[in-house]
This record gives sequence, structure tokens and C-alpha cells, in this order.
Amino acid sequence: MTSGDAARENPEQAKAKVFISYARKDIIFVDRLEASLKGRGFEPLIDRSEIYAFEEWWKRIEGLIARADTVVFVLSPDSIASEVALKEVAFAQSLNKRFAPIVCRPVADDAVPEALARLNFVFFDEEAQFEDAADRLAEALTTDIAWVRQHTDFGEQTRRWSLAGKPSGLLLRSPALEEAERWIAGQPRGAPAPTDETRAYINQSREATTRRRNILTGSLAAGLVVAIGLAGLAYWQRGLAVEERDRATRNFKLAQHTAESLVFDISQGLRDVQGMSVKSVRKILETAKATVEQLAVSASDDASLQRSRSVMLNEFGETYLTLGDLEQALKVHQEALGLVQRLAAGDPTNTQWQRDLWVSHGRIGDTLVQLGQLDEALKSHRSSLAVIEQPSRSDRANTQWQHDLSSSYIKVSDVLVEEGKLNEALDGYRACLAIRERLVSADRASMRWQRELSVVYNRIGDVLIAQGKLDEALKTFRDDLGISEPLANSDPSNTQWQRDLSVTYNKLGDVLMAQGKLDEALRPHGDAIAIRERLVRSDQSNTQWERDLALSYERVGDVLMAQGKLEPASKSYCDSFVIRERLAARDGSNTQWQRDLAVSYNKLGDVLVAQSNFDEALVSYREDLAIAERIAANDPTNTQWQRDLSVSYERIADILMRQGQAGEALKTYLAALSIRKGLGAADVSNMQWQRDLSISYDKTGAVFETQGKLDEALVSYRAGLLIRERLVASEGSNRQWQRELSASYDEVGDVLMQQRSFDEALKAYLEARRLRESLTAIDGRDARWQRDLSVSCNKVGDALAAQDKLDEALKSYQDGLAIRERLVVNDGGNLQSQRDLSVSHDKVGDVLMAQNKPQDALTAYGKSLPFRQRLAETDRSNSMCQRDLALNHGKLALTHLKLRNADDALSELRKAREIMAALVASEPKNKQWSKDLAVFDAEFDRLEGQTRR
Repeated sequence: MTSGDAARENPEQAKAKVFISYARKDIIFVDRLEASLKGRGFEPLIDRSEIYAFEEWWKRIEGLIARADTVVFVLSPDSIASEVALKEVAFAQSLNKRFAPIVCRPVADDAVPEALARLNFVFFDEEAQFEDAADRLAEALTTDIAWVRQHTDFGEQTRRWSLAGKPSGLLLRSPALEEAERWIAGQPRGAPAPTDETRAYINQSREATTRRRNILTGSLAAGLVVAIGLAGLAYWQRGLAVEERDRATRNFKLAQHTAESLVFDISQGLRDVQGMSVKSVRKILETAKATVEQLAVSASDDASLQRSRSVMLNEFGETYLTLGDLEQALKVHQEALGLVQRLAAGDPTNTQWQRDLWVSHGRIGDTLVQLGQLDEALKSHRSSLAVIEQPSRSDRANTQWQHDLSSSYIKVSDVLVEEGKLNEALDGYRACLAIRERLVSADRASMRWQRELSVVYNRIGDVLIAQGKLDEALKTFRDDLGISEPLANSDPSNTQWQRDLSVTYNKLGDVLMAQGKLDEALRPHGDAIAIRERLVRSDQSNTQWERDLALSYERVGDVLMAQGKLEPASKSYCDSFVIRERLAARDGSNTQWQRDLAVSYNKLGDVLVAQSNFDEALVSYREDLAIAERIAANDPTNTQWQRDLSVSYERIADILMRQGQAGEALKTYLAALSIRKGLGAADVSNMQWQRDLSISYDKTGAVFETQGKLDEALVSYRAGLLIRERLVASEGSNRQWQRELSASYDEVGDVLMQQRSFDEALKAYLEARRLRESLTAIDGRDARWQRDLSVSCNKVGDALAAQDKLDEALKSYQDGLAIRERLVVNDGGNLQSQRDLSVSHDKVGDVLMAQNKPQDALTAYGKSLPFRQRLAETDRSNSMCQRDLALNHGKLALTHLKLRNADDALSELRKAREIMAALVASEPKNKQWSKDLAVFDAEFDRLEGQTRR
């Protein structure tokens, strides 16, 4: 693997910044070096005084050096004599920057600056060896790059802190502080040490954090002592004469109020004090809990105090939840529920206690969702809904109860979505929508109700996408945009509204992508990125905004992938990866951040697959698997993590299949199938798990098909087909499931074709076409469904051609061709559509050849050729496109032979041989390519021999 390949594989390297220090007389060499480093994935930083003559020159130089991870010094007689270049070295040395000296022109050893003389040089003084030298430099620049990048980041933060007068507001806080301390402790051998000022910055950050924590816990502990003292006094006074009891009651209420306030301060404050162990937090909260319980013992009949205990426990539960201690969170929420159930049972008319009951059920449901216990979570949220329905219906003017009711509908529907029960979820979201529309109508000036309405539009749109109802989803998100955009524009400083708007933009982009409108999809995703980049710049400690930005970069990558623009897609995925890797390194216990990083590995693997870099893709997918296995091992009962693990197995198996390792692929697919069978059996009503199971049957069927085990393949495909028929029967309006069912019919038909059961295959293909025709009738503008229908036309044509029904086959192929021509006209930049159209022209040509109409066939193949050439030229690394072009030349050669155009046939065969020879040279182990080349060689030699005679 070359250094350039390594840079593409490793996003850390792809973002490394390199300052180039040089003498002006070496500018031609430096221009070439800059281009070479860019090609290897680095970001060169260069001062070009003629371009930046109007800037404060030296400040700009200092800024560039501070931003750089490494300083490359171009050694030459002119550079070591340059005052400016030596000044750059001195400044970089003051920051403890890493140096990489390279020799452009020979210099005397004793003339080299001391900071550089002790280092290893990379020699560029031989023109013919420039690229080899560049590879060695790239390797040096990427050594320990993750640590060096953090050296740059913390160095820049230290410099800003110092220049600002060292204010406490710029000191590091958790979790960045813990990350900085791990960074110092993990200094690799030979890496540049942190500066004394950087060490002082981190040490002072730790001291400030410790002071804040001590102040918090100390003051709260002192307050608790006061509260306990008041409680004791109150309890003693209760035993005195009647005239003292009023005073006792007042003291007791004061103790209660003081203790409650302090307990809530503790609970909420500990959510913000990061870096403290869960064990320490639990100890503090247990102490606070004991304080309130001491009060409760002295007044067991005091309902208000019992209520305070329940509210306190719910607060504690939220703190545990924030810290990731899910089991403890569930325990205290359940304890709170027990208290309010007793209160509510004692007085069912007390609406406050009913609302508390609603809160407790909801908190338990939220925690169970995070634990992956969806059935139990659904029960809790439905219990919460049942509690709030009665008071909210009895008093529709009470906006708080109406809002609570709408929130319950959302929580129930969220779980139903996770379980794949989309129709039920949609009903719940629409019930919520009706409530929130009434709230907005009653008070149009309320920004809160406007935002709440926007949220439910968003949820409805997500379900409609999942159901394949893209036009409805697009309208819903545009309705959402009609709310979120004016809100965001009315107050640009309101970060929540800005974030909401970015979410809506992303959703619009998702729908447009699903509709195949890829150019349009990029615009809203770009708008989302612009907002999220601004938010991250305004507060670099906000991890949620960083996570949002990573997601937006990923979405842009998805669109670019769909457009076949692999290099730009890879860059977007790398931008996302860098953020996620940083977050995951910051807190290894945060499973969501770890899962995000796993997704990034998946996306990078997908690009590498599209580039036919299967070995590197497999490395990326295995990184994903390692994360998924760690997370799943932490809690085998967490169904979401088990599902994630099955997806990771599936990705690796996909690569193994592409590499021709069918046996290993089958083992890995079966590992995924085993997990999904367990999930599916545990909850047969979970539509998502049933859908996953159908996909696993598809994958195993594909392996059996590749191995020639057609009976086993048919059994597996039909198992998947049965599941999908049940899914469609349970929810006939779900267009995505209908689309997947049509794909199952295709798979069954493909096996039957190989078994020469052409009549049965035709029946399966016609079932697929029937489903696809019904989908296109619903929305003829949906590019995906149109493409699916064109595939069906080709499949039906294949079955008819196999039965020698050539006229019918030709008509079916031409129907597919007409669809694909429209798709290319509608989106000329879509590379997949162009390839599809070339395939259709070839299909038509094949039938015409079978009908002994070579001149017409030549016309059809000729129409395919420009598309094949354009695709092959667009991405020379795409082996599939290269092979397609070679096969097209082969078809033209055979047609010319039929027409007795021997010279033209030889010319086409020569082109086909050249392409295939290049492919075989790039991957000699590929048996199919070697076979293709052998066929072309034999035919060329035979024809050339005939021509000579």
C-alpha cells in the first residue's frame, strides 16, 4: 500500500497539517512538494508573501506554525542563510513543534540549524527519486500523528489562553481535561514534548476543576449538616408542650425545604461535574438520600414529604442516566414510582400526584429504552399515557396536561418505531400532532408551542420515509421547515432553534436522496453543515453539536457515494470520522459515541468497496466489528447492541463474498443469522427484527447460490420471502416493504433460472413486476421505483429469451430501456443511471443478435459504448466500469465478425485485451478477469491468424 493509499485509509493522516519553511529561490521545488503532499492527504501550510502582502505578515506566519502538526524545513544553501527561515525554526522550536528536515539541495553539515541537525533527513536531491522520497516523508509525517495532532490542538489552546492573559474561563474542563492528561501520559518515544506553558495550562485546569468540585461537594455537605440539625431540633420539639408545637412545625418545614433544595442542587450539579467516578457520585447521592429519609421517618404521614422523596429519586435517576449508570437509574426511578403509586392510591382525585405518576412511568420507560428492553419500555410509556389521558380530557383548557399527553404519544410512538410497528407509531404521532396544532391555534405567539409542533412533524416525516411514502414525507418536512426556519431567523442567538433548523435541513436532504434527487439533496445538507459548523465554533466543548456536525458530514458523504463521486465522499466520511474518533477517545465508556465511530468505520469501508479496495475495506469493517463486539459483551441483554453486532458480521461477510471467500462468508453470515433468529423469536411482533431476519436469509441464500448449492439457496430465499409476505400483509401501505418483497421474488426467480425452471422463474419475475408497477403508479416520479421497474423488465426479458420468445423478450427489454432513458434525461449526472442505460442497450443488442439482425445489434451496442467509455474515464480505479467497457468492445467485435468486418473486429478486440490486461496486472489472483483475458487473447489470435492467411 502506498503512502497515498494510507492517507486515504487513515483519516487522521488525511487531516494532518504541515508548515513548509523554505527559501524563495526554492519555490519551484516547494510547489511540487506541496502538490505531492496534498495528493497524499496532507494539508500544506505555506507563506506566499506575494499573495498575502497586505496581512500582518509575521503574525500570520506564527499562526500557520501554531496550527501545524509538523514543520517541514526545506534545506538548501539559500534556506540556511535566510533570516526569515531561521526565525520560523526558532518560533517552531519555542512551541516544541515536530520538525521534518528535507534536503532539496546539498548543504554542509555544520551549517544546518542545531534544532534540525540531530534529526534524520529525507533527501529530495535526486529528481528521479522524488516520489520515493515523498513516500518516505509521508511515512515520517504520519508517525504518532494522533498524538502529534493533539500536541497541536492543546498547544493552540495554551497560546490563546496565554495571549488573553491566562483567564480561568479559557481553562480546560472535563472531559477535555481528562483527554489532555491522558495525552501527556501517553507521549510516544521521540515525539516532541509538551512545552512548559502547555503543562502549566493543563495543571492549572486540573487545579481549577478540583477547586470547583470541592466547593460544590463541600458546600452541599455543609448544607446537609444544617438540614439534619434542623430536622433533629424539629423532631425533639414535637415532644414538647402544645405551645411549642407551632414552632416545631415551622422548624420542621424549614428543615424540609432546606434539605430538599440542597438535595436537588447536589443531583443537578453532579451532572455537570464530569470526570468524577460513578462510584463517587453514587456515594454522594446516597448520603443526600439518607438525609431526606431521616426527615421522612420523623413524619411518615406527611404526604408532601413523601412526594418530595419521589421527586428526589427521579432527579437522582436522571443524574445516573446522564452518567451512563443505567441499572442504578432504573432502580431509583422504580423506587420513586412505588412512592407515588401509594400516594395516588390514597387520593385518586389529587391531580398533582397523578402527574407525578405520569412522570415516574415515563422516566422508567426512557431508561428501559436505553437498556434495549423495548417491550418493557412500551408498557411503561403506555402506563404513563393511560395516567395522563383522564385529566387531560377532563380539562382541555389545561395546556400543561395537553402538552404532557402529546409527549406521551411521542414516547409510545418512538418505541413502536424501534420495533418496526410503523402504522401504530404513525397513529400516535398524528394524535400528538392534533393536540399540538390546537395548542398553537390557541396561542400563535407561543414560540414553545411552535417548536413542539415542529418536533412532531419531524417524527411523522421519519415514519413516512421508512414506509417509502417519500412525497408525503417531503411535504411533512417542508411543513416543519415552515416553522423551524422562521423561529431560527427570529433569534440567531438561540442555539436550540438553530440546531432544530439544521435537523430539518438534514431530513429534507434524506428524502430528496431517497427520491434520487441527488443534486437537490446536497443543498439542504450543505445548509445544515453551515449551521452546525457555526455552532461548534461558538462552543467547542459542546459534544452534542460536534456529534451533529459529524452526522451532517456523513449525510453529504452518502449523497456523494450515490452520485458515484467516491473521492469527495471519502473526504466527507473522513471529516465525520475525525470528530467521532476524538469523541470516542475522550470517553471510552460512552456507548453512543463508540457506536457512532463504528458507523464511520462502516462508511469508510463502503467507499473502499466502491473503489474495489476490498482488503482495506475489510480492515475498516473489522474495526467496526471490534467496537460492536465490545459493546455487545458489556450487556448481552441489550437487543440494540446485539442487532448492531449482527450488522457488523454482515458487512464483513459481504467483503468476504466479494473476495471469493464464500466459505468464510457463509460462517460470518450464519453468525449474524443466529443473532437475528434469537431476536426474532424473542419478539415476533417486532417488525424491524423480522425484516433483519429476512435480510439474513437473503445473504445466506446468495452464498449458497455462489457455491452452486441451488436447492439450499432456494430454501433460504423462500424463507426470506415468507417473512416479507407477512410484513406486507400486516402493513400493506408500507411501500419499502413492498419494494423488498419484489426483490425477494427476483432472487427466487434468479435461482429458478439457473435450475432451468423458466416458467416458474417467469412467474416470480412477473410478481416482482406487478408490485413495482403498483409502486410507480402511486408515484411515477420516484426514481428508485422507476429503476426497480426497469430491472423487472430486464428479468422478464431474460426469462422470455431463455424460452426463445425473442419478440416478447425484445419488447420487455425495450420497455426497460425507455424507463432508463427517461432517468438519464432527468438526472444526467447520475452514474448508476448511465450504467443501467448501457446495460439495457446491450440487452437489446443481444436479442437482435439472436434474431440474426447484426446491423441493428451493432447500433444498439454502439449506443452503449459512449456511456461505458464515460464511466470508465470518470473513475479509472473502478474495476467494474473498466471491465464493462472491455466486454462492450468484445460485443462490438463479435458483431463486426458477423458482418464480416474483420479489421473492425480486430480493432475492438485489441481495445478489449488492453483493458483486461491492465486489470489482470493490477490483481493477478482475480480468476474471472484472467478468464476474460484468455478468451479475448484466443479470439484475437484466431482472427489475426485468419487475416494473415
